[in-house]
Amino acid sequence: MASPDVQAGRRSVGSVSRAVALLDALSSSDAGLGVNELARRIGVNASTASRLLATLQEGGLVTRDPGGGPYRLGLRLLTPADRVLAQPDVRTLARPL
Repeated sequence: MASPDVQAGRRSVGSVSRAVALLDALSSSDAGLGVNELARRIGVNASTASRLLATLQEGGLVTRDPGGGPYRLGLRLLTPADRVLAQPDVRTLARPL
């Protein structure tokens, strides 16, 4: 039997969904969060969270001090955010219509 996402015409990738959940959890914390707390917040094992965080860290999407410590959002997130902010405002585009 197909999953609800496939039945609804959507196909989600579990690891990507969990990575997005990690980024969302980190965005709600000013001080950063450790692996165990992040794992608890998104409902996965600490080993799964650790692997996901290592991948996100390699991509510059999350960061942490060289000696360890909590994870924080990485500076690489600024590039796509900057591009989104530079796009035309939807209200401005829709106003003539």
